[in-house]
Formats: sequence, C-alpha cells, structure tokens
Amino acid sequence: MLTIKQFSRITGIPESTLRYYDAQAVLRPEQRGENGYRLYGADQVLPAKFLYSLRLAAVPVEEVRAFRQGDAQQQQAALSRWYDELGERIAWLELARKYIESLRRG
Repeated sequence: MLTIKQFSRITGIPESTLRYYDAQAVLRPEQRGENGYRLYGADQVLPAKFLYSLRLAAVPVEEVRAFRQGDAQQQQAALSRWYDELGERIAWLELARKYIESLRRG
C-alpha cells in the first residue's frame, strides 16, 4: 500500500487534489490505516493519472463520476465526446498561439 505522499509523488497529483477526489467520491483510497491515513494500491496509479488528465482537460468532476459509474456503452460515448471536445479546444488554442506568435514578431 502507498501513503498519500507516496501516491502523490508517483502520480504527480498533489495531495490536496487526492483529498478532494476522495471527498468527491471519484478516487477513493483502497484502505484506511488504523490511524485513518489514506492508503492507495499500486493498481490505482493509472486510473488516477487518467482522472487527473481529464481534470486538466477541464472535464467536470460530475462527468468523471458518471463515467466511472457508467456501463461500457456510456463510457465509450463519454470518451468519444471528450475526444471531440478536446480536438476543438486544441484547434482553438493553436489558432490563438499563431495569433500571439504573429503579434510577438510585430
């Protein structure tokens, strides 16, 4: 088992964010130690990184929770929607970057 500090170091997710995910029931620790400390399993590393990447992509916690609770068909639909939305956002960001680059060059 990994302490929250170890899990944070491995995943790159801040401890405060892991506590938030626990409170929001989107990523719960596998166990609680006798002292009440959160203990994570090594098998939670990849799901945690996936969750964090969704949050960095501005996917709302409610949608992440629904994804985790959904069946395979609902999950595929969500993944497709997020993929399309990210593609649109990336296109807009690249356009903004080109515009900024042209302004920097004068």
